Amino acid sequence: MATQERPAYGQEGASLLWNPDTGFYYLFLGFDNLTWSYHTRVGRSKSIDGPYFDRNGNPLVYHQETAGRDRVHGTKLVGPYLWTEADAGWMGLGHSTVFRDKHGNILFGSNAKWDSGTSYLFLRKTLWSDDGWPLLSPCVYAGEDVAESLRVPVESIVDGAEECVWEFLVFRVDHDPDNKRIDASNAHVLKRDGSFAGEPGHWKAIAGPNGTSMSVTLPNGVAATGKCLFGWDQDRRRQTVAFTGLTDAGVPVWGQRIGRREANASQAAGEER
Repeated sequence: MATQERPAYGQEGASLLWNPDTGFYYLFLGFDNLTWSYHTRVGRSKSIDGPYFDRNGNPLVYHQETAGRDRVHGTKLVGPYLWTEADAGWMGLGHSTVFRDKHGNILFGSNAKWDSGTSYLFLRKTLWSDDGWPLLSPCVYAGEDVAESLRVPVESIVDGAEECVWEFLVFRVDHDPDNKRIDASNAHVLKRDGSFAGEPGHWKAIAGPNGTSMSVTLPNGVAATGKCLFGWDQDRRRQTVAFTGLTDAGVPVWGQRIGRREANASQAAGEER
């Protein structure tokens, strides 16, 4: 019986980083179709020769299984995404490179493109989770001082207001067999008291010597812990506060502050008049 030909979405575009602070080598790999679902995953090892494992203890390999149910291991860092409030999204976020600049900051570079098919180079600041896994900034690097960008006062999360609008994005980590998926954000209102306005969910932030840590539980029950940072919102052309974290299962979660609740309401009222 002839076997049906199936696409091979193996690994490529490898980049290797040694982090003396954690004692691990990190192997970054691109996965999937170049035209859309291209994305980046990471594994780590105490030895440069490997083997490399993801945050869940699985080997950093691509599995082609029977019945078309392919499985990909590796802790996902970034994939096709859409900021719905800004109507801006990107795909093809693979073929990465990770390097240190002259100040010792770790930057992550990757391909990025949208409908035109034109490829761009995106740079992102790389932060680290408390258990030693890389976290990518949701904001594209704009030349800001990396150390300074991590000094986020807790008050900045709600921009000094009682309520502030954020959008959060949860990346799906399973394989995309149709090569059409994009992960989209949802907007929520964070209150100064740590709750979400009008829906379940809560957040908590603590400023420390190594930056501001934040934990968030979204209304859909997804809970993540990570870091806050100042970043450049390239779609709105202004500085904002962003969040990057992981769930206990190693699912990446991004967030970014859109603006004060009362400012948005005043603007809307003005437009209606």
